[in-house]
Amino acid sequence: LDGSNTLIWTGWTIVRDIANLGFVLIIIVIALATILRYESYGSKKLLLRLIGAAIIVNFSLTIAGVFIDFSHVLTNFFFSRIADNPYKIAEAIGGAFEPQRFYLQGSASGYDFGDEITNLSSGILIGITSIIFTNFFLLMMVLVLVALAIMLLARYLWLSFLLVISPIAWLFWVVPELSKDFGRWW
Repeated sequence: LDGSNTLIWTGWTIVRDIANLGFVLIIIVIALATILRYESYGSKKLLLRLIGAAIIVNFSLTIAGVFIDFSHVLTNFFFSRIADNPYKIAEAIGGAFEPQRFYLQGSASGYDFGDEITNLSSGILIGITSIIFTNFFLLMMVLVLVALAIMLLARYLWLSFLLVISPIAWLFWVVPELSKDFGRWW
């Protein structure tokens, strides 16, 4: 993540500042618990987690960016094969699906039934069925590509949301009652 997405960067900055305020609040709670000798929170253990989380929160966007960039290595491997020419992507997808293979190439002259009407009707039948099959499989390819685009958009939005709330998730890691929410975020 290079900071080019201002929505994620601004949202993360706001949530990070709120999480840092939460750390101050937790420090006050630990101090009061220590003064009152209330050890149910285990202030020594909680203080170590607090220090670790306070450091991680301020670098959480960078840490998440490393994980996301690592997942892009495989994508970049495949994309580099077709990125030389932008039109090569369409050729690669069209070559992978090859919708023209569903078009039955045959003529009525290939069928020797001896009757012109039979040859004509079989030619019309072959033409109609090949158009139906071609259109059906083209429609299926379009639906698959639209579903892929929707899934990629949903992935982008979900990752953006998780990146923005990552400081709060690390804050939840410190508090024992909220650590299950940290697990859900992770």
